[in-house]
Amino acid sequence: MKKVLSLLLVLVMVCSFAACGEDSDTAKIQAYIDASGQDLVDGMEEIFASSSGMTCKSSIKAEDSGIVITIKVNEIDGLTKDQKDLMQSQYDSVQSTFDGLLDEMQKEVPEVKHFTIKVCEKDGDLIAKIVAKD
Repeated sequence: MKKVLSLLLVLVMVCSFAACGEDSDTAKIQAYIDASGQDLVDGMEEIFASSSGMTCKSSIKAEDSGIVITIKVNEIDGLTKDQKDLMQSQYDSVQSTFDGLLDEMQKEVPEVKHFTIKVCEKDGDLIAKIVAKD
């Protein structure tokens, strides 16, 4: 019985330390977002506007050891599945660019394990999703 209790105590301690580590990582990612997030969002919006000619409204947040930027495109609403598939394939073709952006982020904040961009219609429906993972 003592061995079982000891084992449970060790498991609880290990889980507690793991949870604290995740909270610490999220805090470091949030600090990076607080310091540089608006510049990152502004840059994304500028690139999107110059490449598509459309305007957008974006947000950024820390999520699950990563960074998520959501871009809502002001001029797009009600795209067909084929149009969404085409947009996704265009983003897929430049995946290495997003992987490179993640590499740059990790130089400043190694705790960032993934970077996601969600491109949405103005009402929030997902058009395309780009995920760069470590």
